[in-house]
Amino acid sequence: MDKLKSRKLWVSLGGLLLVLLSGPLGLGATAVAAIGAIVAAYVGGQGYVDGQAATGAKE
Repeated sequence: MDKLKSRKLWVSLGGLLLVLLSGPLGLGATAVAAIGAIVAAYVGGQGYVDGQAATGAKE
């Protein structure tokens, strides 16, 4: 159940939904690429932060 509380999951699903609905919403290829880039950057960055927290790394 904790997996369903993951922000990375919900951001990824939201990005996927926007990409799938890009046709009916009238989004162009540039907008779809931007959505993909934003989602990838967020998920990658949050994954890095989560990994650092799990290993106990300090800044």
